[in-house]
Amino acid sequence: MSKDLLPEVRSFIAEHNMLSRGDRVLVAVSGGPDSTALLHLLYRLREDYRLALHIFHLHHGMRAEADMDAAFVADLARRLELPFHGERRNILQMIQESGGSSQLTARKVRYELAFRLAEEHSLNKIALGHNADDQGETVLMRFLTGGGLRGLAGIPPVRGKIIRPLLGTFRRSIEEYCRAMGLAYRIDASNLKPTYLRNRIRLQLIPYLEEEYNPRLRERLASLADILRGEGKLLEELDRELYRVLARPQRDGSLGLDLEGFLALSTSGQRRVLIYALEKLKAPRFDADHIENVRALAHGSRGKTVHLPGGFWAARDYEVLALGQGGRKTFQARNLPVPGMVAIGELWIRADLIPVEKASIGSLGKELGESCAEFDWDAIVPPLVVRPRALGDRIEPLGLGGSKKVKDILIEGKVPRRLREMVPIIADAEGILWVGGLRRSERGRIGEGTRRVLRLQIEGLEQLGIQARTGEVFGP
Repeated sequence: MSKDLLPEVRSFIAEHNMLSRGDRVLVAVSGGPDSTALLHLLYRLREDYRLALHIFHLHHGMRAEADMDAAFVADLARRLELPFHGERRNILQMIQESGGSSQLTARKVRYELAFRLAEEHSLNKIALGHNADDQGETVLMRFLTGGGLRGLAGIPPVRGKIIRPLLGTFRRSIEEYCRAMGLAYRIDASNLKPTYLRNRIRLQLIPYLEEEYNPRLRERLASLADILRGEGKLLEELDRELYRVLARPQRDGSLGLDLEGFLALSTSGQRRVLIYALEKLKAPRFDADHIENVRALAHGSRGKTVHLPGGFWAARDYEVLALGQGGRKTFQARNLPVPGMVAIGELWIRADLIPVEKASIGSLGKELGESCAEFDWDAIVPPLVVRPRALGDRIEPLGLGGSKKVKDILIEGKVPRRLREMVPIIADAEGILWVGGLRRSERGRIGEGTRRVLRLQIEGLEQLGIQARTGEVFGP
C-alpha cells in the first residue's frame, strides 16, 4: 500500500512554519490531483491546528470541461461542509482585450481573486498545490530563459500569505495518495499537450534528460532550488538595503531609482536591485533579456522608454530610472473660473482677482516662481482654460523678446517625458498665459497702469518633478 503523505506533509509544514493554531486558510482547488490531495491533507490536519478552511475555485472558461471542473469542486466543498467561493472569469476575452498569454493571465487573475477573497473573509493563509515536480520544472524553465540566482531558487514554500505544503512532495506520490485514499480528481487535458514551454519541459525535456543523463534529475533540480533559496536569503538583506538607498518614489505612482547611484553599482548589483524593485511593483517575473534591456536603458539617452510585458515600463528620466505600469497620463481641458479652482489629477489650480496693492510682486513684471504667476487682469481675454499641451504650442516668455516652443520649455524644465502631458497649460482666448510651474508669458505683464491682478496658483507641482520655490501655495 502506498505510504500516507500526512507525516511527510506535516513535517514540511512545520519545517517552514507554514501553519499556526487557529489559522484561517483559503485552499485553491482546481480539481486536479495536487489541489484535491492538498485539500484532503489540510482537512485531516484541521483538528491539530484548529484550522478554518475555505475553498476557492476559478472557472476560467478556457476549456469545455471547465463547467464540470467547477461542479466537481463545489460538490467536494458540499461533502466536506466547507465554505465554497467559486469565481468565474472569461480569460480568453481578457487576453483579446489586453494581450498576453493565457497561462500568465489566468495566473494573475487567480492570485488577485485569492487575495481579494482572503481579505473579504479574514483569511490569513492561502494554500496552493504546487509540488516538487513543479519546482524542478520551474528551475529548468528559468535556466532556459536566463534566470539568475533568484529565478533558479524556484518557487518559495512560503511567501507572505501564500503557503505550498506539497512543494516537497513529488507528483507520483501525490497521485498514489489519491488512489490509496479513494480520492477522485479531474484531469486537465491541456497539461498533456506540448503547447506551452512548461508543458514541453515536463513532457519532453525532463524525460529525455532522465533517460540519457540522470534518472534522479527531478530530485536534483528540487534540491538545487532549496540550496539556492537558502543562499539567496543571505543576499536579500543586501537587496533590501540597496533598494532603500536608491528608491525615489514618484508622485505619479511609479517607482524611481537614483540614476547616479544605480549606475555606480556593479552589473550584478544593478540586476538584483532591478528585480527587487520590480517585485515591489508586483510586476511578473521578467526574463534576463528584459532586465538587460532596462540596464541598457539606464546607460543610454534620457527620455527613452522600454516597454515590458504586462503593461509595465521603464523610463530614463533626468535623475532617476523610473519603473511603472500603465500608459502615458493626460487630462481633459477644463474651464477655470475667476475666481475659482479646478483639480487636474493631484494638481489644484486656483484663480483669484486681487487689487494691485495686494499683488506679491516685489518689482513689477517679475515672475514669482513655479507655483504662482500674476497678470494684469485687464490685458486678459476670458475665458480661461486649463489644458494639456498641444502639438505646435508656443509662448512668448516674459522678458525673452520672442516666442518659444512649449516642448523646449518642458525639456529645459527637466520634466520627464512620461509626465509632460500632465503639465497644465493655462490659456485665455488669445493664447498661452502660463506653462504651469515653468514659464509665464510676456502678455499680461503687470505695469504702472495695472489696477486688478489675476493671481494663478498651483499646488502639487512636485508630482511632475517641478519643485516650487514659493513655499506655501494657498496662503493669504
